Amino acid sequence: MTNVSRRLFLALPAAAAAATLVRPAFALSDAQQLVEKSRLAFLDMITDDNYKEMRDYVKQSRALAIFPELVKGAFIIGGEGGSGVLVTRSTSGWSYPAFYTLASGSLGLQIGGQVSELVLTIMSEKALTSIINDQFKVGGNVDVAVGPVGKGLSASTTTNFSSDAYSFAKT
Repeated sequence: MTNVSRRLFLALPAAAAAATLVRPAFALSDAQQLVEKSRLAFLDMITDDNYKEMRDYVKQSRALAIFPELVKGAFIIGGEGGSGVLVTRSTSGWSYPAFYTLASGSLGLQIGGQVSELVLTIMSEKALTSIINDQFKVGGNVDVAVGPVGKGLSASTTTNFSSDAYSFAKT
C-alpha cells in the first residue's frame, strides 16, 4: 500500500464524523456507513494486484470519487445508481468527504443486472469543477478513460494522465 493510499485509508474514517456534522443530507449513521463502505471498497481495489495501475493514478489525482455499490439493472428500461463519496487533495492532505449520488437510465433491447465498486480518479481541475457543479457527464464535457473492468479484463490505458478522469470498476 502506498503512502497516498495509507493516508486516504486513515483520513476517511476521521473525516466521516466531521463531515456528517456539516452535511445534513444523510442521517449520521447512514453517512458513517457510506464512508466506511467507500473506504473498504477503495482498500479492496488499491491492494488488489489486478488494479495495480490504479495506484499511479491515485498518486497523480486531484480527487477521488468512490462508489462502493453501483447497481445496474434492465429489462427493456434500464437504470443504474449508487451513492458514494468525493474526496479532494490539497497541500494539507485529503478533504472531508462530500456525498454524491450517481444515477442514469436507458431504454432499448436489454436485460440483466450487475453490482460494481467504482473508483473515479479525477485528474484535472476541469473534471473536479464539473462534478462539484453537478455537470459531470461521462463522455460529455469531461474525458474519461476506463481502467481495469472486472477481474482479469482490462482496457488499454497509459500513464500519461491526459484524460480528465479514469474509471476503475470491480464487478
